[in-house]
Amino acid sequence: AGAMGGGASVLTDHLRVYIATQFKYVAGDTSRSADLTALELCELKPPRDMPVEFDRAATLWVVDRDHDGLFTLPDLHAFAEVCVSLLARCKHHEFQDRIKEYCDAQVA
Repeated sequence: AGAMGGGASVLTDHLRVYIATQFKYVAGDTSRSADLTALELCELKPPRDMPVEFDRAATLWVVDRDHDGLFTLPDLHAFAEVCVSLLARCKHHEFQDRIKEYCDAQVA
């Protein structure tokens, strides 16, 4: 895990594809807006090594970067980057608590 500077993404191609696949699966009909609602976001299945509870208000607030109530693919990529860097600094079994703490701190 390198420094966060320099604009390089910490997301692996595998994770990007996983997120895109989940997003498309939940979004379903692509003729409508490409953004997800909070209800749809809660249908996403996070990777096993990154258990995230999307039904927490603080988590929703952090994922929705412009706070318009809609969740975009770039929103999810940015949130996944936070998760990846957090995972690099904690043990796997601590991740769920760490991401909750992180989200709660952003809202506070």
